[in-house]
Amino acid sequence: MIISIFTALAAIASCIISAFDLYSTNQLTKYTVQATHDLESEKLFFNAKAEAYHTFLHSASNFMANPSAENSLKLNTDCTYAVLFSSQKTQNAISAYGKSLVRYQSDPKSEALTAEMVHAQVTAMHAMQEELSTTMRSKVPQ
Repeated sequence: MIISIFTALAAIASCIISAFDLYSTNQLTKYTVQATHDLESEKLFFNAKAEAYHTFLHSASNFMANPSAENSLKLNTDCTYAVLFSSQKTQNAISAYGKSLVRYQSDPKSEALTAEMVHAQVTAMHAMQEELSTTMRSKVPQ
């Protein structure tokens, strides 16, 4: 009779352990799927942000070389696109750079406008670089 009781208790304990194992596996799977989703989302956002910044800088370069209406429109469009992915600080830097490019084109020989444009460019590039670095570090466990 005692052996039957121990056998029954062992069977119950085995069922409880199996249920706990199943629950733990389920929770671990949920966590893994969520972590994978978060990582992939972060990668996609980072890549989109980097591409937007690259495209904006390319358009700025084209506008500097040829300030045509087409290049002006492309610069404005790419500036807006880059701003969509940015923090407020980077938005301000990108916008200031875009504005300084347009002002510079009104008098390319002006030393003051040249200095303003170069300063705005460096500020925007540092802001974009800092934002990309921050994005990359935001999901890394500390």
